[in-house]
Amino acid sequence: MWWRWKSRPGRPPIPKELRELIRRMARENPAWGQERIANELLLKLGLQVSPRTVAKYMPRPASGRPRGDQRWSTFLRNHA
Repeated sequence: MWWRWKSRPGRPPIPKELRELIRRMARENPAWGQERIANELLLKLGLQVSPRTVAKYMPRPASGRPRGDQRWSTFLRNHA
């Protein structure tokens, strides 16, 4: 019994509230990537979550929609 529990693969999932918070932050801030969300969680809430874990729980973009990031010409115009 103990060995079966000991040999379970992977880490336990993060709490449901944190998964929902990651999804909400990604929805409300489409320009933020996984690094930014992970840093915000650490700085503002003191929750250390890896960017890879954040990416795992971020909502997937719908196919057929344009990308959320800026084009190079838009970036240059905004920073001119």
